[in-house]
Amino acid sequence: MAVAFESVRIDFDSTAGRAQREPRSVTFHGYRRVTNADAAVKGFEARFTRGDRNVFQLQVDLDVVGIERNTVMIAGDLALRDASGNFDDEYEGFIEALVIADVER
Repeated sequence: MAVAFESVRIDFDSTAGRAQREPRSVTFHGYRRVTNADAAVKGFEARFTRGDRNVFQLQVDLDVVGIERNTVMIAGDLALRDASGNFDDEYEGFIEALVIADVER
């Protein structure tokens, strides 16, 4: 068994009113099967779409939601709220994810 790494970028469109969750799939080409996987935040950006605000909450999270053969499904969460405590301002951004997998040839 070996360890392999793949990066993927998850983009979040400008949204207001809720936290955002976006799925992505990462395929480990050249390997027959992924036996275990995890995801780490390699980098991220979050910003208010319209102007500057005081930040009340910033949430960035990654989850592995499934594995099928040599493909790992992940989901990224992004949330940004200002001092009002509500999701009333549009925000956008991205998460750069690093997927780490135990793989078999």
